[in-house]
Amino acid sequence: MSAPLRLVPLREDHLERVRVWRTSEEVTRFMYTDPVLTPEGQAAWYRARVLGEPTSRWWIVEAEGRPVGLANLVDVDAVHRRCHWGLYLGEPSARGQGWGAQVLRALFAYGFGTLGLERMVGEAFAWNEAAVELYVKEGGRVEGRLRHHVYKRGAWHDVVVVGILREEWEARRGARGAEAVVEER
Repeated sequence: MSAPLRLVPLREDHLERVRVWRTSEEVTRFMYTDPVLTPEGQAAWYRARVLGEPTSRWWIVEAEGRPVGLANLVDVDAVHRRCHWGLYLGEPSARGQGWGAQVLRALFAYGFGTLGLERMVGEAFAWNEAAVELYVKEGGRVEGRLRHHVYKRGAWHDVVVVGILREEWEARRGARGAEAVVEER
């Protein structure tokens, strides 16, 4: 694997690319919603969620100098010192390179190191075994299954919840290899 990836703050000029990724079948099938996104709606989302919410952090994932995905920490709670993570690789050519693991390690390093969190949580559809496997491989523990948690495309879907604690991350962090460089806004 080449040099680490970079997570750069999501900017307005990234929005069209993110809109295309987020509405592609390869990405949206793994998400809880199937949105119809317009450039105007995407701009409103950016102002409200990315710029307007102090409890969220959003990044574009760059590999080899090109945008390949999106990563975030949301619901960052300074009192209880916890958050939820999310990520996807929107560019099909970026998948299967090990970059998802690097991004996840970077999110953990930023959450536990920079933000001083105690706990981080991710979720995935139960049928998305690759995501659950990645989360566990990188130190998370399956904490539960939310039965019939999402109604999508005419069917109910279970969701697996995976969490990692600061002490678990600290015990592993030197053993997992390169992670992405995270830039702050």
